Amino acid sequence: MPKGLGDETAVFGAWPKAVGSDVTRHATPVYFKNGILFVETRHPMWTSELTNKRHLIQRKLNEAIGKEMVREIHFRLGRM
Repeated sequence: MPKGLGDETAVFGAWPKAVGSDVTRHATPVYFKNGILFVETRHPMWTSELTNKRHLIQRKLNEAIGKEMVREIHFRLGRM
């Protein structure tokens, strides 16, 4: 397995537990590299709301994973 692929799997797998089903329906992680998670949202309102809560989401993600993997989260409007 290439380096980093397991990290992405761990982060993406922890996403639903960390953010809950409502956020999971409206925001999807698409890429993880060098500690930065990129997440696409369905609507600008979600982009704004989740950006404001990014530090809380980061903490919950790292708790769900069991180690400090996610250093930053970037939200952007996607084509979900």
